[in-house]
Amino acid sequence: MANIWTVERGGDRIKVCWRQRLTREGAASREARSVTVTGIKAARMLEVRIREVLDVQGWFEMEAPPEQRIANLEKVALAWLAGKRAKGRAAGTLVVLTSGMHRWFKAIRKLRKIDADEPVPASVLSQGLFHEAQNLWLAEGLSEARLYDVSLYMLDLWRWAEDDPDAWPGVPRAPRDRSRVIPDAPVRRDAPSAPTWAEMDAVIRLAPSRDVALVLAMMRCTGLRIGQVLGALAGDFDMARATLRVRVGKSRQEKAAQRTVPVSRDLLASLTPRLGSCEAGAFVFPSPSDPSRPRVSPASLVRRLWETATKAGAARRETWAPERRRSRPDHAFRAGFLSGLAGLGVAAEVREALAGHAASTTQGRHYAGADAVMGAMRAAVDAMPPIDWSGPRVATENVVRMRS
Repeated sequence: MANIWTVERGGDRIKVCWRQRLTREGAASREARSVTVTGIKAARMLEVRIREVLDVQGWFEMEAPPEQRIANLEKVALAWLAGKRAKGRAAGTLVVLTSGMHRWFKAIRKLRKIDADEPVPASVLSQGLFHEAQNLWLAEGLSEARLYDVSLYMLDLWRWAEDDPDAWPGVPRAPRDRSRVIPDAPVRRDAPSAPTWAEMDAVIRLAPSRDVALVLAMMRCTGLRIGQVLGALAGDFDMARATLRVRVGKSRQEKAAQRTVPVSRDLLASLTPRLGSCEAGAFVFPSPSDPSRPRVSPASLVRRLWETATKAGAARRETWAPERRRSRPDHAFRAGFLSGLAGLGVAAEVREALAGHAASTTQGRHYAGADAVMGAMRAAVDAMPPIDWSGPRVATENVVRMRS
């Protein structure tokens, strides 16, 4: 009796497996073979066919149609990107990965002289292709950091496709040692300077309204991104426990509204009048033009506030607009929050938890209880210096109000 079984591969793809008694040359064998087909009906028909052939000659070999022997690398890339999307990768990350794939296929077609209307066979993947593409990009002026990242993307795709030869036939064996195809990691630039508590307070005092000042104060005292602050509902605040539930963000925990951060008593006292005027399901900081939605693009206002503070000598430009880097006027508060906590001696694991980053150690991921983590975060925010609301003010002729 032939030994045949099936394995579901996801969707309607089914893997038909069998163990044959003989090789094609007639030698004894216990080799396991497999073929992946689409649909239950096709799997059942193939199973019957394999059983009949095995009973007669002891071995079965199914040739794939010629057009399926080598996978189209562009289709592989689309499936790889779809897998990243299904795993919850951020939209910005997917844009970067897609851009990297476009760069790769442009180089492959140029180097291997493949016309635009022709498929790119997966068999083109090789160490030589990586080296040729990297030399081409260097000649075109691509930075070492970007070249390193783009090379990593294709190696990840290559290894991913190699793991499923039934779905992606013709994919060569990927190198086990990534140094064969990936250049040395570029020397990363030092992190830009972060603003001090005093610099952030100077910007907060420039706010044209109390609501704007409170938005900036929340970023300064919680490390939350501006979108997370503007997405907060009044009901997300637990006044008794002095905590805030975060419902906007990049992580799965944030998207599921399962992340909670402590709020300092000083900040909570400043927010109490505003929270008292809001219903539980209402945004704490609604948009003036549409009360049902929060304002999501106040970056221009925050930039003007930083510019004014910088011109007055109350803040350093490199803390929010570092040289040769993208300016980060609103993100500077998050950087200042984490840098300020580091200066207070707060442990890295606690700063990671406050920032919403995944723990970088096994102990932090598996052995730190929720109560212990919250207690450590509470101690950290309580150690922050309170906002200096009454410090020196500077001229505000360059400050503009939010768009209405």
